Amino acid sequence: MHHNSSELSRVIRRFAPLAMLAALALFVAAPAVHAGEYSESWSTSSNSLTIHNLIGEVQVSGGGSEFEVTVHVRGADAAPGSITLDGSNDKLEIVFPESKRFVYPKLGRGKVNFSPSNNEPRSWISDLFGSMRGNIEVNGSGSGTEIWADLEIRVPDGAEFVIYHGVGDLNASGIEGEITLDTSSGRVNVEDMDGSLLVDTGSGAVSVRNSHGELTVDTGSGRVDVSDSEGDSLLVDTGSGQVTLSNLRYSGDINVDTGSGRVTLENVEGDEFVIDTGSGGVNASGLRADAVSIDTGSGSVELELTEMGGGEFEIDTGSGGITLALPYNASAKVHAESNSGVDLQFDDAKNVRKDDDEIDFVVGGGAARVSLETGSGRVKIIRSN
Repeated sequence: MHHNSSELSRVIRRFAPLAMLAALALFVAAPAVHAGEYSESWSTSSNSLTIHNLIGEVQVSGGGSEFEVTVHVRGADAAPGSITLDGSNDKLEIVFPESKRFVYPKLGRGKVNFSPSNNEPRSWISDLFGSMRGNIEVNGSGSGTEIWADLEIRVPDGAEFVIYHGVGDLNASGIEGEITLDTSSGRVNVEDMDGSLLVDTGSGAVSVRNSHGELTVDTGSGRVDVSDSEGDSLLVDTGSGQVTLSNLRYSGDINVDTGSGRVTLENVEGDEFVIDTGSGGVNASGLRADAVSIDTGSGSVELELTEMGGGEFEIDTGSGGITLALPYNASAKVHAESNSGVDLQFDDAKNVRKDDDEIDFVVGGGAARVSLETGSGRVKIIRSN
């Protein structure tokens, strides 16, 4: 098709701004690359390894023939030799330059403080910076040493691996072994884990999916999600943050303790459940358990049992209603009391004794013991769907 010169000019004027915007978008989205950035590699044939790193993102994967570590040193102040690797057979320290203030742009407006002079026995940061006094700050912007180390780590099957990390996200997948992931501040995401796993973060969300083995998650602040997993036992402890457990099967105990945050369970099997929340409700559906203990200082409790053994089933909340759904084949002696009243919403219970605020009855052969008590809130007892 032929265009005269005036038509061609109109086309150019029409689409030039769009082209400029597209180019600007590509420029903004592209990560900053600094001339001094560099990478180093390190490896060991040991069957165990402990790594210390202060700032950066960490990616851990399995299937290696030995431990293989690649360190990508990045940031405006990165230069060959600015971060060094101090390694032995079973330990690797990523040694940062001495500085009171570091800049890590991925923190955004956040800030993290470390106190290396507090002589905490378990503080690896004290070991790295023991000669320095006062706090070390990591900020998302401003003045300071802008440098970090992103790690890629390959772990051999059946090995023992521990990482102590300061600031930044930590991701792990496809690992078989005994693994500890400990970070002061940052999200932790784990997928396809086979073996015992300990996740410990001072501040940051934790997500674990498709884990097979003993699992412990401890976070000072941050939500916890565990799904599609099985093993011997499960422990989740969070100072503040919502806990969600779904599609789980554990042969041993399941313990959830949160200072503040709602607890949600869906389709979970275990031996004994212990759920304790200082402030926050509990919503549990599709539970299969031999025994359950739920204690909340403030928050309603909804518990649906699809299978129940002959143990103790106790729900105690200082403030909040209680709804308990019993399976049709339940065998239990039930006692419930509340200042706000008790409702029994099925009619095949035996030996029913009831007044306004209290009820006792038996279902089936009365094998289990069920106790429901709330200081403020109505109690409702129904059958599972």
